[in-house]
Amino acid sequence: MKITCLDEQVGKFLASSFYRIPRFQRPYSWDRTNVEEFWNDAIVENEDQYFIGNFVVYDDKTARGVVDGQQRLTTITLLLCALLNAV
Repeated sequence: MKITCLDEQVGKFLASSFYRIPRFQRPYSWDRTNVEEFWNDAIVENEDQYFIGNFVVYDDKTARGVVDGQQRLTTITLLLCALLNAV
């Protein structure tokens, strides 16, 4: 198995593949407090760049499976959908 580290912006990361949360991952569990903290860290108090953290994924035949970062990835996706719908 080859392990590769990529330094990408979230937009490029999301556009590069379809992501699937495997069944072995815990369900989405962030509540309003977690989402507000994430929003404040990433958007409100962000001066230049915000390190969103690592995503660990593996290549599957039709998608990338998310091993780590599923809560952040799901939250980012939900926030982007909400922003898109607000426009």
